[in-house]
Amino acid sequence: MKSILSIALICLLSLTIPANAEKALLQERVREAIGADEAKSGNLKSEIQNPQSAIRNLELVSVGVDEAVITWQTPTPMICQLEYGPQRQLSYQIKEPSPTKYHYRIIGSLKQNQAYEFRILDQNGTPTRTEYFKTLKKPAGKYLFSFAAAADLHCSPNKASKKGMLFSVSGDILRELVTEINGRSVDFTILKGDLTHTGSEAEFEFVKSELVKLKTRVYAVIGNHDIIGQAWQSSFSQISGQLTRYYSFNLKGWHFIILDSSKGSIDKHQLDWLKGDLDKYKTSPTMVFLHHWVNRTSVMDDLADMGNKFSTIIGSRFIDNHAQLRAILESYPQVVSVHSGHAHANLVTQDKGITYIATAALIQYPVSYNVYRVWEGGYTISTYLLPARLEDAAKSKGEIIAQGNQKFANFAIPLGETITRLLWGSLSDRSFTIEVNPK
Repeated sequence: MKSILSIALICLLSLTIPANAEKALLQERVREAIGADEAKSGNLKSEIQNPQSAIRNLELVSVGVDEAVITWQTPTPMICQLEYGPQRQLSYQIKEPSPTKYHYRIIGSLKQNQAYEFRILDQNGTPTRTEYFKTLKKPAGKYLFSFAAAADLHCSPNKASKKGMLFSVSGDILRELVTEINGRSVDFTILKGDLTHTGSEAEFEFVKSELVKLKTRVYAVIGNHDIIGQAWQSSFSQISGQLTRYYSFNLKGWHFIILDSSKGSIDKHQLDWLKGDLDKYKTSPTMVFLHHWVNRTSVMDDLADMGNKFSTIIGSRFIDNHAQLRAILESYPQVVSVHSGHAHANLVTQDKGITYIATAALIQYPVSYNVYRVWEGGYTISTYLLPARLEDAAKSKGEIIAQGNQKFANFAIPLGETITRLLWGSLSDRSFTIEVNPK
C-alpha cells in the first residue's frame, strides 16, 4: 500500500509542462514514486528475466484466499503452459486450449495464507523465471456473502475512442462485465460512479438495457459525469432502485452506505443524514462507497501547493470537504473502509483505523473489476480482468504511454510507463484482506 503520490502522475496527462522549478520538484517526486513502486509492486518483467522466452508483460493480477490470477502476452498467437505448485514443487500444469496473443489464467483450489511458485512456458517450452506469491489470509468467522464492484464505465458507444479511453467499445466492455459477474454467482453488484460519459439519455438507456441482464441487484453510486445532462434525474433511480442519490442497506450483519459526491462535495443535508444513519448501526461493520477520493496526505497537499494548475487538477480528485467527511467517519468505530473510483487508479491507503480503497476504471487500462468476499471478521478484495477485452486494455495502455511520453518529452525520465504502472497499482493495491478489529 503505497504513497498517495501516485495520483499526481495520473493527473499529469491533462497538464502542460510546469515551470522549471516546479518541474525539478516533480521529477524528484517521480523518482521517489518509481523507487517505491518497484520495491512493492509485485509486477513482473519476464522479458528482462529471460529474453529467450516469447512471454512478455507477465503480471500477477491478484491473489485470493484460494486462487491467483495471472496474465501475459506473446508476440504471436501461441499455446502456452502454466506450471505452479507449493514452493520448490511445480506439481501442476495448465495447458491452454487454443492459441492467443493475450493470455489469462485463474489458478484455483489453493490453500489460504500459503506460498506458491509459478512459471510460464512458451510454445517452444522455454520458461520464464520462476515467480512467487502468497495467498491471502482468510478473515475470522463464518463466510457470509460476496459482491462485485466496478468503477468508471463511462459508457458512450457512439463516441470515438481517444487517448486510452475506449469509448467505441464501452458497450462491449459493459456486456462482458455483465457476463463475468453473472458467472461468479455474487450476491449483488456495486457500480462506483460515472456509469455514463456525457450523462445523455441515450447513454443511460444503453446502460440500463445491459444492467437488467445482471442476475444480481445493482447498487449504483452517482458520479460527476452522470450529472452532466438532465437524464440522471429519472434514469439513476431506475438503475439504483432508490428514490435518493444517497442511501444505505444491510446484509447479514454488514452495513453499506452509498454517498453522492457527484458535485465534488458532500452537502450539509447529506452529512446530517450520514451521521443519523451511522448512529442507527453502531454495532454493524460498515463500508462506505462514493465516487470521489477522500483520503488526502501531506505529500498530496505539498504537490497541490506547487501552483494553481496542480491545485485545480489534483484537488478535483478529492471531495472539497474531505476533512469534514473524514472527521465524521473517524468518529464512528464501526466504519471499516471507504471505497472510491474517479481517478481511474488502484490505490489503497490507511489512516486512523479506516482503509481507503480506490480502484481502476473499466473505460481504460487496465479494464478491471473487483470481487469482495465477506466473512464475519472481515473481507478480501480480488481484482479481475475481462478476458475478452485484453487486447483493448493493451491498446489503451499503449496510447496512455505514448501520450505521457509525448506530453512530458523533456522530463529526465519517460513518464508514460510510470503513469500506467500507477494506474495499475501494486499487488497490495489490487488484492488484500481487511480484518475487522474493535477500535
